[in-house]
Amino acid sequence: MRRFEVYFNPSSAAKPHPIREVKATHIGKLVNVRGVVTRSTEVKPMMCVATYTCDMCGAETYQPVSSLSFTPLLMCPSEDCQKKI
Repeated sequence: MRRFEVYFNPSSAAKPHPIREVKATHIGKLVNVRGVVTRSTEVKPMMCVATYTCDMCGAETYQPVSSLSFTPLLMCPSEDCQKKI
């Protein structure tokens, strides 16, 4: 499994905005913000169902996500792939 790290750097001309000045016009754009973190909470996943497609057999597998964290499937649960193992 490959892992990639992606970094976004604001252009040198972009001025940071105070967080209270980020408005609807900024939706869909990268915004450079300035502020102080005073409290942080756990990130809650927005995913309800994870869908996987096996590269070997083409089977689709659906994994319901019902908690704050989940572990992605590592092996295909289809009978075709289980027989090959």
